Amino acid sequence: MMQANSQIKVLIAEQALGTAELIARNLRNEGYAIAGIVNSVEKAIEYATITVPDVVLLDLPLPGAVDVFTAGWTILNDLNCPVIYMTTQTPDRTDESRALHPYGFLLKPFTGDELKTAIEGTLKRHAMQTTMGRDRTDVAEAMSQLDEEFVRFLSQVSFLFGPMPRLFFENDCLQIYADTLEDAQLLTEQCQDLCLSFAYQVFVQILQDGDYQPYDTAN
Repeated sequence: MMQANSQIKVLIAEQALGTAELIARNLRNEGYAIAGIVNSVEKAIEYATITVPDVVLLDLPLPGAVDVFTAGWTILNDLNCPVIYMTTQTPDRTDESRALHPYGFLLKPFTGDELKTAIEGTLKRHAMQTTMGRDRTDVAEAMSQLDEEFVRFLSQVSFLFGPMPRLFFENDCLQIYADTLEDAQLLTEQCQDLCLSFAYQVFVQILQDGDYQPYDTAN
């Protein structure tokens, strides 16, 4: 069961103070707690580490010496804290910026209801993915051991799905879980086009029982 809103802490990383205060006011009105308001990438990482929020709102672009997407991945990877990016531009489906984030974007200006919906959906998806990965090696834990090829793979497939397909490493094999045959086919084609050097296996959900099986035996 999700926590009550009053127990959910949100860190706001926004370069415009007026915008940050407006977001904070909307969140407080909905009963959320504000873990902090920061205006740089470095402060976002620092405050996230100190306060351990339930979700982080990251502005695009956000000033700092560290790339904002690297910061987002660091927060997700090190703190298991989901990140929502806020932007004034519609994200490019081919943009590598979407490679390291499985949750989503908020297009500015957004309403209080849109903000609330985004946070609630993110927390639900994150809880589901955390539960599914409890007995497996999560992709985040293996990220530091992978080369640029894997980042390119993420860049190619992440913009096609929301949230991004579930990825796990088991026995040095990347396991990719799709919810439909169409998604599984698309993922398989992407992997083949990239000529990946590492082992991978695409799985698809079987609707009759909700279980997964290898895509190459399901179609």
